[in-house]
Amino acid sequence: MKHFLISALCLLTMLTGKAQAPGVMKQVVVAEYRTWYITQDGKIWAYNNSSALPVQFPIGGLKADTGAGGFNYFRIIDEQGYVWTSKIDYTTNTTRIDTDTTGAAFNGNWYIDAYGHATVTIRADSSVWFFGVDNLSLFYPGGSTFNMTGTTMKPTRLSPAGMKFKKVLIGGASILGLTTSGQVYQWSSGGSRTPTLISTPRAATDIFISRLSAAGCIIPDVGEKSGMGYPYIWGYATSMWGGSGPYGSWATPTSVKTLWKMTSPVKEISMDWNTIHYIDSLGNMYGLSASTPIPDGLIMGGPSRIMKILPASLHRSARASNGNIFIRITGSVSINTRWMPMTASTPGDATSL
Repeated sequence: MKHFLISALCLLTMLTGKAQAPGVMKQVVVAEYRTWYITQDGKIWAYNNSSALPVQFPIGGLKADTGAGGFNYFRIIDEQGYVWTSKIDYTTNTTRIDTDTTGAAFNGNWYIDAYGHATVTIRADSSVWFFGVDNLSLFYPGGSTFNMTGTTMKPTRLSPAGMKFKKVLIGGASILGLTTSGQVYQWSSGGSRTPTLISTPRAATDIFISRLSAAGCIIPDVGEKSGMGYPYIWGYATSMWGGSGPYGSWATPTSVKTLWKMTSPVKEISMDWNTIHYIDSLGNMYGLSASTPIPDGLIMGGPSRIMKILPASLHRSARASNGNIFIRITGSVSINTRWMPMTASTPGDATSL
């Protein structure tokens, strides 16, 4: 009980920032079975090796800007645009990726996504770079998307010259990119390093992708100026969103606005293995999966509107307008639709403070 009270007090300090302003939460970085917290002061914290309190992961005295979770380690960008990687040996040691495949400094990164041992970034010139294990066989043959194995490579430019991207995501068998002009491109496993243009009715404002064969983008209605819109989905893992019809009928982007009975446009959306979560323009959050193929409203434990979906792997987190972080445990067969405030209790157990 003593350790629980101490841990709860510490987490309150980190998540709410009531004790000191630098403790305000900025980002949650979730890996397969581990989680790190970036606070507004640029520090990285995590419960590590059964520690009673969060410990800090240093990155050369620099501030963390943003990050993504690999296979139980983080990939975090510092204030200079370099990428840092943590270890899986339960130490707080970190290493910086100094150079790219040509020997040039690998700085200027401002966006990052990771899955397994593969990572993509966007640099200052809006180009996309790939490094880690080439399980997609984009540069070296013999990679396996199932086993997450392949040739380990240094950062190498992936996007063709002249193309400018603002978001890029790694899926289970492909990479999805969104250009600054709203075009959607996809790199497929074992395919060309020149991405395929995905035909959309209008410019997209966001993209999302599953670890299965499923991807999507957000397309605003005609005349919509807010940047919000409705989901268009393609791929063959249709059970999670209620798709039906003959095999291949979802090979191109198809609107699910009517299927999901949507009345408000999407503010933010995220897709994982077999679950989808989105926040609409009213701040309501919805989730669906193979067992719940039509969106269900999610209970958030209070009147606060949802502000942002946080990255996740085996579970899903969200941050409410009052600063609370909520966690939702999901399973491969069924979904628990009640959200609970996250505390410093044992992993997988969410208890109200």
